[in-house]
Amino acid sequence: MKRAQTGIILILSAIILLSCSKEKQIARRLEGMWQVDIYQKSVYGNGSPVITESGSAGNAGSFEFFSNGEGQYNIIKDLGDNMYYGDDEFLWTNTSETISIRTNSGLTKKFDVVENKTDKMIFERSQVYYFSDGEQGVSYTMDERITLVK
Repeated sequence: MKRAQTGIILILSAIILLSCSKEKQIARRLEGMWQVDIYQKSVYGNGSPVITESGSAGNAGSFEFFSNGEGQYNIIKDLGDNMYYGDDEFLWTNTSETISIRTNSGLTKKFDVVENKTDKMIFERSQVYYFSDGEQGVSYTMDERITLVK
């Protein structure tokens, strides 16, 4: 019995240490300047594509993550019909699987970390919006994917 308890404690300790180390690894790798390589956004209304935007540019912008949990971005998205320019400072936090970015305007975006390499990071998020128009409503899902490279 005592051996089984010791085994369970060792397994749980290993899981906790691995998740903490992955969290710290992502934080360490994030620090520094990253260029926006690819930005993709798709919006679906009631399951059908409404808007699909994808762009890749040599200078689409940048994100800079500081070790104190602060950062800044400067981004230009020219995805055909829609041109977007923005820059802001932000606060960031991460877990072993996600990164959350909160801009000074109060907007928070939580992304799943899909790829975590020293020279390439890929973040994805999906958000559902529901608009009611009388008795009928429309549900929109927005999928967003950002590829950053050093």
